[in-house]
Amino acid sequence: MPSLNSVIRRPIYGTGQKVAYTGTAGSVTVPTYTQSVLIWCSTAAMVRVGAVATAADLPLPANTPITIPVGSTDGGPITVSGIQDAAGGNMYVIAMAD
Repeated sequence: MPSLNSVIRRPIYGTGQKVAYTGTAGSVTVPTYTQSVLIWCSTAAMVRVGAVATAADLPLPANTPITIPVGSTDGGPITVSGIQDAAGGNMYVIAMAD
C-alpha cells in the first residue's frame, strides 16, 4: 500500500534536457511554472537549482536521480546547473508538476 505522505509528481512533457558539464558548470533553464525538477548526472557532480552550480553545492553521486523542489521565483527563468566533482559528464533534467 502506498504511503499516505507520498506525492505523485508528473513530468512536464517536452521539458527534458541534457547538458554537459566539466570544471565549468553546465546549465539549463526550465519553465517558470515548474514546481520541482528531476535531476541525474552521468558522473559524480554538484548540482544547484536557482543559480549556477559551484563546488560547494549539493553533491550528487553518479546515476542517482533526485527530485528537488523549486522555491518561490520572481517569474523569471529557473536555472538548473551542475559541475563536475572529479570528471566531466552529462546532467539530465526534467521539469515536474507536483
